[in-house]
Amino acid sequence: MKKIPSLYPEFAFITFVLIAFATQKITAQGCVAVRQMGGLYLNSASSYNLNEGEFQVGANYRYFHSWRHFVGKEEQLERQTSGGGHDENGVERGNAVNIYSHAVDFNFSYGITSRIQINATLPYVQNERSQVLRQSTPVKDTLRYSVYAQGFADARVSVNYWFFDPKTAHKGNLMLGLGAAN
Repeated sequence: MKKIPSLYPEFAFITFVLIAFATQKITAQGCVAVRQMGGLYLNSASSYNLNEGEFQVGANYRYFHSWRHFVGKEEQLERQTSGGGHDENGVERGNAVNIYSHAVDFNFSYGITSRIQINATLPYVQNERSQVLRQSTPVKDTLRYSVYAQGFADARVSVNYWFFDPKTAHKGNLMLGLGAAN
């Protein structure tokens, strides 16, 4: 009988490398923590199952307002309560940035079989960012200005596959999905 070679050393090495890179300290602070993808969209009220030929259409809405300001872990409360600009004595009051985000996802799912389904999502977003404009005339730092962006965001298409037949797997199942976004 032929002995099958062990892949244990290679598996251990790959696992070690993945853990080593995954546990590096990574810190970042973006301007705003808005995630346009996601939301709550379940294919049906009771499960993810779609039988062959069934389809599901849905939509979800998310709203986000950012007004809190941080430098590292320290919150700068004066920026969010002062309105920004300078006071009558020329003391700076911060810039009080406000960000508003509205997002709607339009979703469509179709059951190719009871184990395979395709999904498509088309998100529409509307965002606004406003702050006090740094100016010297006519009145120092009193003009609040806004910038806007709206339109369709990255469309997503995916295919999901149930490992076990949903009709017989009553104690649990495992789904694998593969998708792409533009």
